Amino acid sequence: MKLSIIIPVYQVADTLRRCVESITTDNGTDYEVLLVDDGSTDGSAQLCDQFAADDQRISVVHTPNRGLSAARNEGLDRARGEFICFADSDDYVEPGTFNHLLPIIEADSQIDMLEFPVMEYYGGNRQRKLALQPNVYDNMRQYWLAERAYLHSYAWNKIYRRRLFETVRYEVGRIYEDAEILPRLLDNARRVATTDQGLYYYCDNPRGLTASCDPRKLRWLLRAYCEAFSKWQLSQDSRATDFYLKMVNVQIDVYATEQQISIPKCAWQMSLGEAKGAVDKIKLILVRLLGVKGLCKLYRMKNRGHW
Repeated sequence: MKLSIIIPVYQVADTLRRCVESITTDNGTDYEVLLVDDGSTDGSAQLCDQFAADDQRISVVHTPNRGLSAARNEGLDRARGEFICFADSDDYVEPGTFNHLLPIIEADSQIDMLEFPVMEYYGGNRQRKLALQPNVYDNMRQYWLAERAYLHSYAWNKIYRRRLFETVRYEVGRIYEDAEILPRLLDNARRVATTDQGLYYYCDNPRGLTASCDPRKLRWLLRAYCEAFSKWQLSQDSRATDFYLKMVNVQIDVYATEQQISIPKCAWQMSLGEAKGAVDKIKLILVRLLGVKGLCKLYRMKNRGHW
Protein backbone atom coordinates (compact mmCIF):
# COMPACT_ATOMS: atom_id res chain seq x y z
CA MET A 1 0.00 0.00 0.00
CA LYS A 2 1.35 3.41 -1.00
CA LEU A 3 -0.50 5.94 1.13
CA SER A 4 -2.35 6.07 4.46
CA ILE A 5 -4.58 9.11 4.94
CA ILE A 6 -5.45 9.64 8.61
CA ILE A 7 -8.57 11.67 9.43
CA PRO A 8 -9.40 12.35 13.10
CA VAL A 9 -13.17 12.77 13.50
CA TYR A 10 -14.97 14.62 16.27
CA GLN A 11 -18.42 16.25 16.06
CA VAL A 12 -18.18 17.01 12.33
CA ALA A 13 -21.34 15.44 10.90
CA ASP A 14 -21.89 18.53 8.72
CA THR A 15 -18.45 18.51 7.03
CA LEU A 16 -17.20 14.91 7.15
CA ARG A 17 -18.75 13.79 3.86
CA ARG A 18 -17.14 16.69 1.98
CA CYS A 19 -13.73 15.78 3.42
CA VAL A 20 -13.94 12.06 2.68
CA GLU A 21 -15.37 12.45 -0.82
CA SER A 22 -12.66 14.94 -1.81
CA ILE A 23 -10.14 12.15 -1.16
CA THR A 24 -11.97 9.10 -2.48
CA THR A 25 -12.38 10.67 -5.93
CA ASP A 26 -8.66 9.87 -6.47
CA ASN A 27 -9.28 6.46 -8.02
CA GLY A 28 -5.77 6.09 -9.38
CA THR A 29 -3.97 6.15 -6.03
CA ASP A 30 -3.18 3.03 -3.98
CA TYR A 31 -4.31 4.30 -0.58
CA GLU A 32 -6.32 3.69 2.57
CA VAL A 33 -8.40 6.19 4.52
CA LEU A 34 -8.30 5.76 8.31
CA LEU A 35 -11.20 7.45 10.10
CA VAL A 36 -10.47 7.77 13.81
CA ASP A 37 -13.71 8.62 15.58
CA ASP A 38 -12.72 10.41 18.79
CA GLY A 39 -15.90 9.71 20.76
CA SER A 40 -18.31 11.73 18.57
CA THR A 41 -21.94 12.02 19.69
CA ASP A 42 -23.44 14.06 16.82
CA GLY A 43 -23.84 11.29 14.24
CA SER A 44 -20.25 11.45 12.96
CA ALA A 45 -19.56 7.93 14.27
CA GLN A 46 -22.45 6.50 12.26
CA LEU A 47 -21.27 8.34 9.16
CA CYS A 48 -17.82 6.79 9.58
CA ASP A 49 -19.37 3.32 9.71
CA GLN A 50 -21.41 4.06 6.60
CA PHE A 51 -18.33 5.21 4.66
CA ALA A 52 -16.39 2.10 5.69
CA ALA A 53 -19.27 -0.17 4.65
CA ASP A 54 -19.55 1.50 1.23
CA ASP A 55 -15.83 1.72 0.34
CA GLN A 56 -13.26 -0.99 1.06
CA ARG A 57 -10.48 1.61 1.06
CA ILE A 58 -11.95 3.18 4.18
CA SER A 59 -11.63 1.77 7.70
CA VAL A 60 -12.82 3.20 10.99
CA VAL A 61 -11.84 2.90 14.62
CA HIS A 62 -13.96 4.26 17.48
CA THR A 63 -12.15 5.51 20.59
CA PRO A 64 -13.12 7.42 23.75
CA ASN A 65 -12.67 11.18 23.45
CA ARG A 66 -8.97 11.87 24.03
CA GLY A 67 -8.27 14.75 21.65
CA LEU A 68 -6.68 15.38 18.27
CA SER A 69 -3.15 14.20 19.12
CA ALA A 70 -4.37 10.87 20.50
CA ALA A 71 -6.54 10.33 17.42
CA ARG A 72 -3.61 10.99 15.10
CA ASN A 73 -1.44 8.59 17.10
CA GLU A 74 -4.13 5.93 16.84
CA GLY A 75 -4.11 6.36 13.09
CA LEU A 76 -0.32 6.17 12.95
CA ASP A 77 -0.37 2.91 14.91
CA ARG A 78 -2.78 1.38 12.40
CA ALA A 79 -1.43 2.86 9.15
CA ARG A 80 -0.10 0.41 6.57
CA GLY A 81 1.07 2.80 3.86
CA GLU A 82 4.61 3.55 2.74
CA PHE A 83 3.64 7.21 3.04
CA ILE A 84 1.50 9.04 5.61
CA CYS A 85 -0.62 12.15 5.41
CA PHE A 86 -3.33 13.76 7.54
CA ALA A 87 -6.55 15.63 6.88
CA ASP A 88 -8.79 17.41 9.37
CA SER A 89 -12.42 16.39 9.03
CA ASP A 90 -13.69 19.97 8.62
CA ASP A 91 -11.28 20.57 5.70
CA TYR A 92 -10.87 18.97 2.29
CA VAL A 93 -8.39 18.54 -0.56
CA GLU A 94 -8.62 19.45 -4.21
CA PRO A 95 -9.55 16.26 -6.09
CA GLY A 96 -6.52 14.70 -7.74
CA THR A 97 -4.08 16.14 -5.21
CA PHE A 98 -2.53 12.85 -4.12
CA ASN A 99 -2.26 11.59 -7.69
CA HIS A 100 -0.07 14.64 -8.39
CA LEU A 101 1.99 14.42 -5.20
CA LEU A 102 2.93 10.76 -4.90
CA PRO A 103 5.03 10.65 -8.10
CA ILE A 104 7.06 13.62 -6.83
CA ILE A 105 8.04 12.03 -3.51
CA GLU A 106 8.50 8.59 -5.08
CA ALA A 107 10.88 9.97 -7.69
CA ASP A 108 13.56 10.69 -5.04
CA SER A 109 14.09 8.03 -2.37
CA GLN A 110 15.84 10.61 -0.16
CA ILE A 111 12.79 12.89 0.14
CA ASP A 112 11.15 12.14 3.47
CA MET A 113 8.63 15.00 3.50
CA LEU A 114 6.84 16.85 0.69
CA GLU A 115 4.94 20.07 1.47
CA PHE A 116 2.20 21.34 -0.86
CA PRO A 117 0.06 24.52 -1.12
CA VAL A 118 -2.83 25.49 1.17
CA MET A 119 -5.85 27.73 0.78
CA GLU A 120 -5.77 29.10 4.32
CA TYR A 121 -8.95 30.13 6.20
CA TYR A 122 -11.01 29.21 3.15
CA GLY A 123 -14.41 30.88 3.17
CA GLY A 124 -13.50 33.46 5.81
CA ASN A 125 -12.33 37.06 5.87
CA ARG A 126 -8.69 35.96 6.22
CA GLN A 127 -8.69 33.68 3.17
CA ARG A 128 -5.34 33.56 1.38
CA LYS A 129 -3.30 31.04 -0.54
CA LEU A 130 -0.04 29.67 0.78
CA ALA A 131 1.69 29.26 -2.57
CA LEU A 132 4.86 27.17 -2.63
CA GLN A 133 7.47 26.74 -5.34
CA PRO A 134 9.39 23.54 -6.19
CA ASN A 135 12.44 23.42 -3.91
CA VAL A 136 14.56 20.73 -2.30
CA TYR A 137 16.39 21.05 1.03
CA ASP A 138 19.03 18.80 2.56
CA ASN A 139 19.57 21.22 5.43
CA MET A 140 16.61 21.36 7.81
CA ARG A 141 17.62 24.69 9.32
CA GLN A 142 17.62 26.20 5.86
CA TYR A 143 14.16 24.79 5.12
CA TRP A 144 12.80 26.14 8.44
CA LEU A 145 14.10 29.66 7.73
CA ALA A 146 13.94 29.99 3.94
CA GLU A 147 10.40 28.62 3.62
CA ARG A 148 9.31 30.25 6.90
CA ALA A 149 8.04 26.80 7.87
CA TYR A 150 7.28 28.02 11.39
CA LEU A 151 4.32 29.94 9.92
CA HIS A 152 2.81 26.83 8.28
CA SER A 153 3.92 23.88 10.38
CA TYR A 154 0.53 22.25 9.69
CA ALA A 155 0.36 18.47 9.82
CA TRP A 156 -1.99 18.14 6.88
CA ASN A 157 -0.36 19.85 3.85
CA LYS A 158 2.49 17.36 3.85
CA ILE A 159 3.18 13.81 2.76
CA TYR A 160 5.62 11.98 5.04
CA ARG A 161 7.66 8.90 4.43
CA ARG A 162 6.57 6.44 7.09
CA ARG A 163 10.05 6.21 8.64
CA LEU A 164 9.76 9.72 10.09
CA PHE A 165 7.19 8.49 12.62
CA GLU A 166 9.04 5.37 13.72
CA THR A 167 10.09 7.03 17.00
CA VAL A 168 7.83 10.10 16.98
CA ARG A 169 4.25 10.56 18.19
CA TYR A 170 2.08 13.58 18.99
CA GLU A 171 2.09 14.81 22.57
CA VAL A 172 -1.41 14.17 23.92
CA GLY A 173 -3.08 17.18 25.50
CA ARG A 174 -0.74 19.68 23.91
CA ILE A 175 -1.98 22.74 21.99
CA TYR A 176 -0.10 23.81 18.85
CA GLU A 177 1.07 20.22 18.58
CA ASP A 178 1.99 20.69 14.90
CA ALA A 179 4.59 23.37 15.72
CA GLU A 180 6.13 21.06 18.31
CA ILE A 181 6.31 17.88 16.26
CA LEU A 182 7.56 19.27 12.93
CA PRO A 183 11.13 20.02 14.17
CA ARG A 184 11.28 16.49 15.64
CA LEU A 185 10.23 15.00 12.32
CA LEU A 186 12.83 17.12 10.56
CA ASP A 187 15.46 15.62 12.87
CA ASN A 188 14.73 12.28 11.19
CA ALA A 189 14.49 13.66 7.64
CA ARG A 190 17.21 13.32 5.05
CA ARG A 191 15.62 15.64 2.50
CA VAL A 192 12.53 17.88 2.37
CA ALA A 193 10.83 19.14 -0.78
CA THR A 194 8.16 21.72 -1.54
CA THR A 195 5.91 21.76 -4.59
CA ASP A 196 3.34 23.93 -6.33
CA GLN A 197 1.18 20.87 -7.09
CA GLY A 198 -2.00 19.94 -5.22
CA LEU A 199 -4.08 22.03 -2.83
CA TYR A 200 -5.41 21.62 0.70
CA TYR A 201 -8.43 23.67 1.78
CA TYR A 202 -8.00 24.77 5.40
CA CYS A 203 -11.52 25.97 6.06
CA ASP A 204 -12.20 28.94 8.30
CA ASN A 205 -13.59 27.74 11.63
CA PRO A 206 -14.40 30.42 14.25
CA ARG A 207 -14.88 27.63 16.80
CA GLY A 208 -11.47 26.06 16.24
CA LEU A 209 -8.73 25.84 18.86
CA THR A 210 -6.40 28.37 17.27
CA ALA A 211 -9.20 30.82 16.49
CA SER A 212 -10.14 30.98 20.17
CA CYS A 213 -6.63 30.86 21.55
CA ASP A 214 -5.75 33.03 24.53
CA PRO A 215 -2.29 34.01 25.85
CA ARG A 216 -2.25 31.04 28.27
CA LYS A 217 -2.60 28.66 25.33
CA LEU A 218 -0.10 30.60 23.24
CA ARG A 219 2.63 29.65 25.70
CA TRP A 220 2.52 26.21 24.05
CA LEU A 221 3.41 27.84 20.73
CA LEU A 222 6.12 29.90 22.38
CA ARG A 223 7.57 26.77 23.95
CA ALA A 224 7.65 25.03 20.56
CA TYR A 225 9.40 28.00 18.96
CA CYS A 226 11.97 28.20 21.74
CA GLU A 227 12.70 24.48 21.40
CA ALA A 228 13.30 24.88 17.65
CA PHE A 229 15.43 27.99 18.20
CA SER A 230 17.63 26.06 20.61
CA LYS A 231 17.69 22.84 18.55
CA TRP A 232 19.21 24.52 15.50
CA GLN A 233 21.35 26.98 17.52
CA LEU A 234 19.69 29.91 15.79
CA SER A 235 21.00 32.39 18.32
CA GLN A 236 24.15 32.39 16.17
CA ASP A 237 22.39 32.77 12.81
CA SER A 238 21.50 36.25 11.52
CA ARG A 239 19.15 34.66 8.95
CA ALA A 240 16.82 33.85 11.85
CA THR A 241 15.75 37.49 12.38
CA ASP A 242 12.24 36.96 11.01
CA PHE A 243 11.75 33.82 13.08
CA TYR A 244 13.00 35.60 16.18
CA LEU A 245 10.56 38.45 15.61
CA LYS A 246 7.75 35.91 15.31
CA MET A 247 8.82 34.57 18.70
CA VAL A 248 8.82 38.11 20.07
CA ASN A 249 5.25 38.63 18.83
CA VAL A 250 4.07 35.52 20.67
CA GLN A 251 6.09 36.48 23.75
CA ILE A 252 4.31 39.87 23.87
CA ASP A 253 0.92 38.11 24.00
CA VAL A 254 2.06 35.61 26.63
CA TYR A 255 3.67 38.33 28.77
CA ALA A 256 0.31 40.12 28.94
CA THR A 257 -0.91 37.50 31.45
CA GLU A 258 2.21 35.81 32.81
CA GLN A 259 4.89 38.55 32.99
CA GLN A 260 7.61 36.02 32.26
CA ILE A 261 10.19 36.02 29.48
CA SER A 262 10.88 32.66 27.85
CA ILE A 263 12.68 33.43 24.61
CA PRO A 264 16.50 33.36 24.59
CA LYS A 265 18.77 36.26 23.78
CA CYS A 266 20.46 36.54 20.40
CA ALA A 267 24.22 36.62 19.94
CA TRP A 268 23.89 38.33 16.55
CA GLN A 269 22.90 41.81 15.44
CA MET A 270 19.45 41.38 13.97
CA SER A 271 19.10 42.91 10.51
CA LEU A 272 16.32 45.36 9.68
CA GLY A 273 16.46 44.03 6.14
CA GLU A 274 15.31 40.61 7.36
CA ALA A 275 12.20 42.01 9.07
CA LYS A 276 8.94 41.58 7.13
CA GLY A 277 6.96 44.83 7.11
CA ALA A 278 7.13 48.19 8.86
CA VAL A 279 5.62 47.03 12.15
CA ASP A 280 8.24 44.30 12.59
CA LYS A 281 11.02 46.77 11.73
CA ILE A 282 9.77 49.07 14.51
CA LYS A 283 9.60 46.14 16.94
CA LEU A 284 13.15 45.19 16.00
CA ILE A 285 14.38 48.71 16.72
CA LEU A 286 12.58 48.66 20.07
CA VAL A 287 14.08 45.26 20.94
CA ARG A 288 17.53 46.74 20.28
CA LEU A 289 16.77 49.75 22.51
CA LEU A 290 14.69 48.17 25.29
CA GLY A 291 15.31 44.45 25.12
CA VAL A 292 12.50 41.89 24.79
CA LYS A 293 11.28 42.39 28.36
CA GLY A 294 11.18 46.16 27.93
CA LEU A 295 9.18 45.80 24.72
CA CYS A 296 6.72 43.44 26.42
CA LYS A 297 6.27 45.89 29.28
CA LEU A 298 5.64 48.68 26.79
CA TYR A 299 2.90 46.72 25.03
CA ARG A 300 1.34 45.72 28.35
CA MET A 301 1.18 49.36 29.44
CA LYS A 302 -0.37 50.34 26.09
CA ASN A 303 -3.03 47.63 26.30
CA ARG A 304 -3.93 48.65 29.84
CA GLY A 305 -4.30 52.26 28.81
CA HIS A 306 -1.38 53.51 30.95
CA TRP A 307 -0.19 55.95 28.31
